[in-house]
Amino acid sequence: MTAPLCTVNGGSTTGGVSLTAGATLQTIALADTSGASYWSLSCTSTDETTTPATVNASLVVNLVAKTATFTAPAAGSAAIFTSTVGVSALGRDANGTLVPAYTATFKVYAGTEVVCANETTETDSNAGWNAILNPLLRTGPGASTSIAGTAGTAPITCANLTWSQGVTAPTLGQTTQAVGAAPQSIKLAPQAPNAGAAGANQIAGSLVVDLAAPAGAGTTEAHFTVSRAGLPLFHVGAFDGFPTSFANIWAGPSITPTTSNYLFLADGIFNSYLNVPNAAGAVTIVIGGANTNAGSVAFNAASGMVFSAASTNPRISQTVQATTGVQLTLQAANVTTGTGSDAAVTSGTGSVASGNVLLQTGTTTRVTVSPTAVTSTLRMSAPRFTGSVSALSYSASITPDSSLGEFFTLGITNTSAFTINAPTNPIAGARMTIDLLNSSGGAHGTITWNAAFSMAGALAAIASTKRKTISFYYSGSNWIELNRAAADI
Repeated sequence: MTAPLCTVNGGSTTGGVSLTAGATLQTIALADTSGASYWSLSCTSTDETTTPATVNASLVVNLVAKTATFTAPAAGSAAIFTSTVGVSALGRDANGTLVPAYTATFKVYAGTEVVCANETTETDSNAGWNAILNPLLRTGPGASTSIAGTAGTAPITCANLTWSQGVTAPTLGQTTQAVGAAPQSIKLAPQAPNAGAAGANQIAGSLVVDLAAPAGAGTTEAHFTVSRAGLPLFHVGAFDGFPTSFANIWAGPSITPTTSNYLFLADGIFNSYLNVPNAAGAVTIVIGGANTNAGSVAFNAASGMVFSAASTNPRISQTVQATTGVQLTLQAANVTTGTGSDAAVTSGTGSVASGNVLLQTGTTTRVTVSPTAVTSTLRMSAPRFTGSVSALSYSASITPDSSLGEFFTLGITNTSAFTINAPTNPIAGARMTIDLLNSSGGAHGTITWNAAFSMAGALAAIASTKRKTISFYYSGSNWIELNRAAADI
């Protein structure tokens, strides 16, 4: 029976044919070639993004085999083909009579199905193109629109999705899940780079939330907000009044962002701020635990930095330096007028005994406490120093370093004369005791003391294998003798 009906890629054309956008060598064939001495095929209509001439430029028709190939339209485009058969001529039967049934049309599209010019019943044999447009028109502004796609995917070919002006609280969402089924997540997935991309094309697309700026003289900024059951929990946005200077994060149940209740604020150049809105609260950094009962550090206006009771061996320190170490400074606030503030290092108290203040250094380093100006003073209440004993290197010229501590030993290993020079790094009030041991095997050489030492008299010779001690304090200009061993020890 002579008929103009066709297949596309071996399938029926009823209701339109969905193709892969831009796919080449798509095959059209006359479904029944019996009785059809003549056949013609061409694209006769398209949507507004292309033309019949563009589609026909890729169309190759084999009139003998009654087949043709063409290139599928781009995503979001559609085309209508007209197929005509004939017996004695195109569209005519054996008697030469024109037969309208010898002509038929069918539609192909890629991506979302759109309407072609002069379309009639190519999409739906009953409703025609109304089946595409009317569901959208009936929803109207503010109503829900369902988009059905192949295998759960709805391709969107437009550059923007924009709600009309009158829509109240426009929403992207999914209807409530059925009983007994697990709710599904919604994923926003920016474009990934092609596996063969190079250079800048290897960078994946970003997810961007572009908030509008206030109009006119307005200063209240818009925010990106995360809510739970309608209650806001988290906001990100610009700082009101300083939108180009600071970026903010607000966090907390039902929090309303203000310029004082932010959690984090940063200018991206010099400063970052952690904040607790209530002055009695604290910024708590928790380490190795799920709550503040674990090891944590809290910062607040009243108590400063406080380690939790669960913290083990709390400290303020710097990691190991690869080359030359740098100074770690604890400094109270400077003032331009009036009295400066104190920097206090205190020990804890207890019902049995107070804790200790430990200033601990490495084997070759020291703790130095000194004023920064001639008018500064170092005051201590009932101080008591304990420290290591430093060994002086015996030579013809010996120079103690008073910053190493109060106690020094000197082993005299030969009978040569030697000099004890003025100690370096002296501080007024510092003390120094030198323990001299004669291990020369006989009478040691003459000891010459620098003029910086104010002594009661020459130190008597020390018998072999014996020792003497002598103590001084620094007056600010001289080392004044306090006492010495009356006899060899």
